[in-house]
Amino acid sequence: MKGHPAIFLFLVLILSVPFYLLGAGGGRLAGLPILPTSALMTFVPMIAALVLIYRRHGADGAVALLGRAIDFKKPCGAGWY
Repeated sequence: MKGHPAIFLFLVLILSVPFYLLGAGGGRLAGLPILPTSALMTFVPMIAALVLIYRRHGADGAVALLGRAIDFKKPCGAGWY
């Protein structure tokens, strides 16, 4: 059974707000070259997916999701690039 997309979108929104507010205030993180703090929102959808998968399927589900997202075994064809 698949989850409801509204829950995922709501979680992404909630997790993005702190980065947005810090970025809107001109905040920058030390060590990031010229990137605003809000640039870290790039990782929020994956974090939200991991949270929801972990709640439903536990650590095994989260590891499986990461395994599908980061797959170094399969070579990519030239069409991918």
